[in-house]
Amino acid sequence: MIKSKAIGLLKKISLLVFTFFAVISLYLNLPFVFLNNNTCIYIDNKENFNTFSANISEKTRFILPATLKIYAEFTNLDRHLAAGEYCYNYHDSILSMMRKIKYEKRIRHKFTIVDGWTYQEMTRHLASAPSLSEISLLTNNKLISSTLKLSENNLEGQFYPETYYYAYPDTAIDILQRAHDFMEKRIQMLYQESETQKFFKNPYEMLIAASIIQKEASDSEEQKLVAGVIINRLKQHMKLQMDPTVIYGLGRSDMTLLKKHDLKSDTPYNTYLYYGLPPTPICMPGEAALYAAAHPKDSNYLYYVSKKNGFHQFSETLAEQDLAIKTYLLAPVKKMA
Repeated sequence: MIKSKAIGLLKKISLLVFTFFAVISLYLNLPFVFLNNNTCIYIDNKENFNTFSANISEKTRFILPATLKIYAEFTNLDRHLAAGEYCYNYHDSILSMMRKIKYEKRIRHKFTIVDGWTYQEMTRHLASAPSLSEISLLTNNKLISSTLKLSENNLEGQFYPETYYYAYPDTAIDILQRAHDFMEKRIQMLYQESETQKFFKNPYEMLIAASIIQKEASDSEEQKLVAGVIINRLKQHMKLQMDPTVIYGLGRSDMTLLKKHDLKSDTPYNTYLYYGLPPTPICMPGEAALYAAAHPKDSNYLYYVSKKNGFHQFSETLAEQDLAIKTYLLAPVKKMA
């Protein structure tokens, strides 16, 4: 008799528990609980579940923190709250949201460092990248140099142009660290296999040359020719006389703004005034420019001039260069009939 009553009691308790969790499940499966469409929730590293549930309840209707706590304890979600950015639509349920967190289906973003960007251009774009923290640190060059343990104090040219994926709570410094590590490995590898070690004392000098090549030519084959010109001029103790270095020293970015008197500007980057390479890179060179600096095309060229079509005319002598200038830069513009 007592045994049958106990069994009956257990059945009732089981039914109540089942009913309770069925109601909770139904409750958490309700659609249209988010107050706004495309709601994003940010979970920090080691965030307390109580803080998280309070944040959720502010962004939803009908959902109480206590309900979330019960579900989380039942599924062990409260012990593993994966940091990240999770976004939801207006029609999503709390349960679908919790599943995304449980299986770490966080939102991923990407940031691309473009070949030829200066450090200033890169950080300006990075500062506007979505869901990236510690943006304010981008203005602290000394801190960044220290954090990244740079062998050179100047940040220019130290970051490899590539697309980098990230997710909250990644920081701006995280992106820079990865880009710098990639550039460091790549420049070291290319320098070890390069044919120009006797002209570039170390990988950093080769990086400087690659940055000039990047600004001088966009075609990969021409970049190798430009690299050859740099080597030839260094061998003959000639000034490099390359316009992008002058522009960088003046703090400009537009080649069309360069005037004749600018070539006399006294900056350490003016390769019309000073022999050898400038003191630092002038931009972030891409893979093709880095490769060209390591493997220049062998030639006798000492000069080149723009054809105004994205390509250049290369010359071995000053007389050839003068003729090329007359042909491509000083020739009268043909009028349309």
